[in-house]
Amino acid sequence: MRHLARTVLSTLLILSLSCGPFACDETTEPDPIEVRIDAECDNVNPHYCMLPWPSSRYLTPDDSTETGWRVDYPPDAFPLNTRLDPFDTGPYNRFDGFPPSAQILTLFDAPVDGANLPSHLDYDASVAAGSPTVVLDMATGQRVAHFAEFDVNYDDPSKILLYIRPATRLLENRRYAVAIRDLQYADGGDVGASEVFAALRDGVVTTSALVEGRRDSFEELFTALDDAGVPREGLIQAWDFHTASGASIWGDMLAMRDDALERVGDDGLGCNVTMVTDDYDASTLRRIDGTVTVPLYLDSASTPSNMVRDEDGRPVYQGDVEVPFIAVIPNSLAGAEPGRIMTMGHGFFDSAEVVPAFSGYADDYGVVLAGTDWWGLCGDDALGAAIAVSNLSLFPEIPERLMQAYVNHMVLQRSLAGVCTEQEAFQIDGETAYDPEQNYFWGISLGAILGTSLMALSPEVDRGTLTVGAANFSMMQSRSAAFGDLELVYSAWYEDRVDREFYWSVIGQLFEMVDPVTYAPHLLDDPLPGSPANQVLYQVSRGDELVCNIASDMAVRTAGLELITPTPHDIWGVNEAAATPYDGSAVQYWDAGVPDPPVGNEPPDFDWGDAAHIAPIGAASAEAQMDEFLRPGGLVTNQCEGICDLD
Repeated sequence: MRHLARTVLSTLLILSLSCGPFACDETTEPDPIEVRIDAECDNVNPHYCMLPWPSSRYLTPDDSTETGWRVDYPPDAFPLNTRLDPFDTGPYNRFDGFPPSAQILTLFDAPVDGANLPSHLDYDASVAAGSPTVVLDMATGQRVAHFAEFDVNYDDPSKILLYIRPATRLLENRRYAVAIRDLQYADGGDVGASEVFAALRDGVVTTSALVEGRRDSFEELFTALDDAGVPREGLIQAWDFHTASGASIWGDMLAMRDDALERVGDDGLGCNVTMVTDDYDASTLRRIDGTVTVPLYLDSASTPSNMVRDEDGRPVYQGDVEVPFIAVIPNSLAGAEPGRIMTMGHGFFDSAEVVPAFSGYADDYGVVLAGTDWWGLCGDDALGAAIAVSNLSLFPEIPERLMQAYVNHMVLQRSLAGVCTEQEAFQIDGETAYDPEQNYFWGISLGAILGTSLMALSPEVDRGTLTVGAANFSMMQSRSAAFGDLELVYSAWYEDRVDREFYWSVIGQLFEMVDPVTYAPHLLDDPLPGSPANQVLYQVSRGDELVCNIASDMAVRTAGLELITPTPHDIWGVNEAAATPYDGSAVQYWDAGVPDPPVGNEPPDFDWGDAAHIAPIGAASAEAQMDEFLRPGGLVTNQCEGICDLD
């Protein structure tokens, strides 16, 4: 009945708008107008087939899913690379909605004056009554804080992207509206609506069955916006989309985790020492190279490899594989009480060789360090990543290998607390060199980014430090100097800037399966099934040129951390810790003394090396803070007199 009522009301509205104040009859009712459409496109924006994005245009009803929808991308709508390879939409059509961390995109046909757009320096402006961009939760009628920006890297002034980026991850299984109004071109003149959108907005009937088939949905959209104080008159663009359910996004990862940990048992399947190097360096009593036995869900342990799935799309166990690890036992534990055990996460396209690089820290604080590679984004995957961005149909390999990497890390954590303690290499004078109950995590750079997800997933650790991390790869990539080389390869195969940015948003759907922005809401107070609530220390550097502060702040807001003060960097929407020592999870910023990064979506253009990125890594104040936190009942302490800077 509600659907029928909406249909009747929308028909009456169309008639009233078409006829004005006069009674309609057969002689006065205007004929439907013809509009130009392409069957595979959204058509609300005539300047690019699949924009705006994400859009409910690319959802189809599906009663078998939690949301009642399923993504339904037509392959012909996607741009081709220079080799004319088609894009495989299959991996994306499995989802029951769009990614809650999506960077919302649309396009304009000439430079637009963006002075009135809400920026990341003023999130409050985005929820003010007159904001030219609106993101609306259609279930609650509440506006969503965000910032909006035009692409500063455009290569064609007739195709300039507008990004709308929410301040936190959107909710799962929720319908959202997006509206844009009150914009002017840079050379003067108001930005107007497209013919198709104007027909939907103004109740003008068209001859297109595709357009008319969307009219009821748009009437719901306009009603929700009007109720929120955003009248349909004057809208330049508006559209809606539905986010995917948690089961659709992280269900595969939980299924892998649960199956793997059941297979390895309480102590792990195997811990095999392959090499022991005594007195490895001045700080290290013993370096240990070995492997742990891990259930595999890929068709190969080496790259290239992809997930093996059953007929329902769930990952399938493929047997066991030996996953290498590196561990160091510091000199300070010789003749001392057992230390702590800490697994580490390395940086972008790095490896577990980062572990012995921190032997000085291990020695200073009596910690046994261990780590393994992040499959998917370790050094061995660099070539595979380059190949993947040359043909994006190959891209699923990266997030699927990262899913396996999470399993590898969790099995390593369990094995270190279990079967590895039986190995003589991990013992000093016949006793294990560490207390297996004190099992912590430390992630650095990429290790901090992915470490957020790992900690939210892992039942093995509930306390960790994440140093120079962030969330939402879609937001990070254009502002990070780390993506420069990959962008060169990417642009050689997908030459159009808009194509590349559009695709980066679409493939973000797959990254949602591993992206920390998915798991940050479950890090502290709303743990995933089978995971503990965590305590987290987040250490960030102001002006970081590799991991942008905007994305770090999004991670902090989404997780619900408190901010340690005094600080060189305020975070919108984050509470300050009442005092230190602070009993809880918190973030602290360091100041490397670098200039502020550009406001737009580009990496810093000044030469500072990586001074900002590494500021908290190895800083005495950061290490001392971590030492006091990574203990049973550990507290967050401010180790600096005033604002923390380079020691």
